[in-house]
Amino acid sequence: MQPWDAKPGMTFGAYGINFERTQTWWENGGKAWCDYLTRCQAMLISGLFIADVLHYIGDDAPNFLGFREDIWNPIPAGYDYDGCNLEILQRLEVTTDGRLVLPHGMSYRLLLLPEREHMTLNALRKIEKLVRDGATIVGPRPIRTPGLTDYQQNDETLRALAKKIWGKINGKTITENKYGKGRVIYGPSLDEILPQMLPPDFDYSSEQGNEILRYIHRKAGDADFYFVANGNETKAVEAFVRFRVVGKAPELWDPSTRTVIKPAIYSEKDGITEMPLRLDPAGSVFVVFREPTGPHAISSVSRNTELLFPPDWNRLNEEKLPGSAIAPPSFSPLLHFISESGLRVDHGEPGEYHLTSATGKASVLTIPVAGNAVVIQGPWDVVFPSGRQTIERLTLPKLICWTESENDSVKYFSGTATYTTTFEWSKPRSEKEAIWLDLGEVKNIAEVKLNGVDFGVFWKTPYAVNVSRAIETGTNELEIRITNLWPNRLIGDEKLYPDPSLHYAPAPRNIDWTVGGAVRSIPEWVKSNGSCPIIGRTTFVAYQFYGPDSPLLPSGLLGPVKLYLKFIGQ
Repeated sequence: MQPWDAKPGMTFGAYGINFERTQTWWENGGKAWCDYLTRCQAMLISGLFIADVLHYIGDDAPNFLGFREDIWNPIPAGYDYDGCNLEILQRLEVTTDGRLVLPHGMSYRLLLLPEREHMTLNALRKIEKLVRDGATIVGPRPIRTPGLTDYQQNDETLRALAKKIWGKINGKTITENKYGKGRVIYGPSLDEILPQMLPPDFDYSSEQGNEILRYIHRKAGDADFYFVANGNETKAVEAFVRFRVVGKAPELWDPSTRTVIKPAIYSEKDGITEMPLRLDPAGSVFVVFREPTGPHAISSVSRNTELLFPPDWNRLNEEKLPGSAIAPPSFSPLLHFISESGLRVDHGEPGEYHLTSATGKASVLTIPVAGNAVVIQGPWDVVFPSGRQTIERLTLPKLICWTESENDSVKYFSGTATYTTTFEWSKPRSEKEAIWLDLGEVKNIAEVKLNGVDFGVFWKTPYAVNVSRAIETGTNELEIRITNLWPNRLIGDEKLYPDPSLHYAPAPRNIDWTVGGAVRSIPEWVKSNGSCPIIGRTTFVAYQFYGPDSPLLPSGLLGPVKLYLKFIGQ
């Protein structure tokens, strides 16, 4: 869909996303981001989706499954749901423990009916069989059939069958009727019904409240895996998370880095595995349960004299203020096995930690106070690509946002620039410490090399990496390639090098853009993959998103760039 070499080129206004080869980040961040998506997709199409509620939406047209909060009986947090029509409803069978199952393996704990007065006889007859065989059904009693063919006789047959199934349920004083091996419920919310049947599949407690973490649960063979994502784009989340799985040790699979770590701290109780979890801003992880629980799991952690894990929820509930979220105690360190005889500390406050394993073995781990971070001051040499944006090199005594530059070629630059500097490192290496490089604030994508060692692409926070394998005592050479987005160059071209031949139609009234709309005609130089005749102008876009007075976006390496030591274990 991108026929031209002009950049950004073809765009589609308010529709879709501009995911194509002319993006500034296509050659670097694009691959890293696509690798992340590919790993997530590979996991999320494997195995079977795990849901507790199956919502039969009927066979009306048009029809819509609905978001969980919009369904007439909303699906509570911690439980997931699926939808089906009459074709799928007819394939359901009931197991001896009351689960609704499909031939390919999907299963559910209850069937939610639509909140409608009408239902086909075929659907009601299937529902009658499911309840008789032991299923739990939630929904109102139907009172008529759709359509006009033999409707009087069909309505009488439907009402007679519904009376048998629903009994005396009125949704107020009588809300449940047992029929055959199963039951029908109408009146109570799923928020009341589901916890009485089984605990949430996923649950957590954090200082941010219970509206931040989102999950998807799938099962492939004997392995359960939960995709857990932080919905907060600006803050990390530290939480105690609970999964409806026991007998298996958790693993953390990071789809952005391909790393797999085995958390040491977790406990099992009443069919639930509980563990601490930390997610970066907008971070995500697969929590995988596939191997049997081992004897090295740490089931109790105290720092100094304070119990950190398992959390004392009775005390926390007593301290909870009305309307506030349950705040977990001081967050425990995320300890991960590196072998059966040692631990690696991924995150933790300084202090003396007393650990007790699931077998009762006690040990002590001391995390020292971290030293001060070393700020890499510069100066920084910055090289820009050659071309119509005239400046190619500059030296920055300190890091600044490109938009703060007095040079228009830097102020309105869009693309990739390379920062280089040298710094001295004198601290001797220790097996108990890792040396981390933190780039601070980056707008928007960074590629890092230290002493020629490539540490890859960083397209999201935190822009930090363990550089222990590359750093050297003495002088070190650091290279950071930074890529920003297109808006600043588009704004600069409209401000400094306007093209009077470009005419944009007004934006549609229902589109909230502050400037133009679609270009009225494509210039000949664009069609022929030539150069813009306006000297200095470097861009063409088929839809005018930005005008000369639009605000510039922060761009470049903003920092501060720091080196710090991180205790990793003993």
